[in-house]
Amino acid sequence: MGLKGVMRLIHWIRTSVICVAMLVLAGCTTLQQGLSDLQAAGAQPSNSPQTAPWQAFVAKAPVGSSQSFAKTPWGTELSLTLTERYFSATGKDCVRLKISPATPAAASAIACGKNGQWQRIDLIGTAGEGR
Repeated sequence: MGLKGVMRLIHWIRTSVICVAMLVLAGCTTLQQGLSDLQAAGAQPSNSPQTAPWQAFVAKAPVGSSQSFAKTPWGTELSLTLTERYFSATGKDCVRLKISPATPAAASAIACGKNGQWQRIDLIGTAGEGR
């Protein structure tokens, strides 16, 4: 095999690697969109969704605001204090909340929402912060 044959082989390998990479990326994008669609479908019941009072609070309240709620995803008869607002990598609005009184499961919490539908986000762990 001469130099010309080696160059053709290198070109063929490079083209194959690029094609495989494009297929993998296209599959990941399609999978992510499919998962997002499934999550959205699971988050919205077939009838028109109603906004819980805690959801209205996290959607509109400024940082530093506190409000008590009879029922939240973290428990009953709790006070939530909004400590931070940010955007997630998936484009959702997110808030960090302080829970008072602290529940056995958490002293702080995260909720994220899109299009007015807010959900509790369960954390696996947070660096430098107790749960």
